[in-house]
Amino acid sequence: MLLFCLYAGLIISILAFATTEKVASLIAPRKEGFSAIPRTIASMFWLLFGPFISLASILIFLLFIALKS
Repeated sequence: MLLFCLYAGLIISILAFATTEKVASLIAPRKEGFSAIPRTIASMFWLLFGPFISLASILIFLLFIALKS
């Protein structure tokens, strides 16, 4: 079960890395309003730091898989 969770986390991390720009555009606000500023900040944060977060999680999952095997 643990190995399944590790592989699932690895796949999710790879998908997050591959779709960083798409996710950032989905978070970005479509119109001005009360939620525009936080959504803009979240979109910029994910666009800048999303690949690094995804790569770090990929490496962590690979490390756990290597240690488990």
